Amino acid sequence: IRVNALCPGAVDGDRVRRVVAAESEITGIPVEDLLSTIEDHFSMRTFVEGRDIAAMAVFLASPAARYVSGQTISVDGGLESLRSTWRT
Repeated sequence: IRVNALCPGAVDGDRVRRVVAAESEITGIPVEDLLSTIEDHFSMRTFVEGRDIAAMAVFLASPAARYVSGQTISVDGGLESLRSTWRT
């Protein structure tokens, strides 16, 4: 038995777009500017796509990952790696 945690980052899609649009209405900041600011927090400078999460899940379920167990795997475009550099 293998147990791993797959931790997706912010996945580009309708939900993210709705949240950003709502924030834009509240703050008056254009959606494009908010998206750019958010993407600046990813070391890869882009949101994760659903297919990236799916690909990792398929890998973890495959024989190729037979020795991967007890791991927390972030698929987040490098968000966690930059978290310590954020100003509070």
